[in-house]
Order: sequence, then structure tokens, then C-alpha cells
Amino acid sequence: MEESAHYQPPGWLTRHILNRGIARLTRMGVSVAGSRVLRVRGRVSGQIRANPVNVLSLDGERYLVAPRGHTDWVRNLRAARTGELVVGRRVRPSPRPR
Repeated sequence: MEESAHYQPPGWLTRHILNRGIARLTRMGVSVAGSRVLRVRGRVSGQIRANPVNVLSLDGERYLVAPRGHTDWVRNLRAARTGELVVGRRVRPSPRPR
């Protein structure tokens, strides 16, 4: 599979207000439009990174889709091969990267 290096960075409003607000609500257990917090180990630092994501379901399978392209959380998840999806206290394994 050929990987595209395309990446569209989020704007200021998304980065500083929307993502933080959705992540905070999700950590409190309130899922906004199916949101989850993805926890995955950083591919360079080795530290756990957390990002708000939405899980898409199709034919009984769960998918994480990066609408902004080849983001850092995508690269981290592919390198780590595993992560966790969190809503409040509920923790589930993330879908495997493809």
C-alpha cells in the first residue's frame, strides 16, 4: 500500500478550542458524535499521546479515519501497531492499523 505524505494541518480554532473541548468531554465520559480519545505510544518519544478521534463502523468492522491526511497519530498508531480508545473510564483496544 502506497502511503501519501499529504497532511492538512488544523486551523487555530480546531487545534485550540474544538479538539481540546471534545477531548475533555470524552475523557469525562461524554461521547460527542462517536468521539473517543486515542491513546498511543509516540514513535519517537515513547510517551503516551492522546488525540480525539471518531470511530467509523462499516459492516461490523471499526475504522479510524484521519480526514486531515497522514497525521502524527496515524504514524504513531502504525508504528506502535496498537492503541487504546477511551471514553470516560471505558478503555477498548483501537482497530489495528492497515
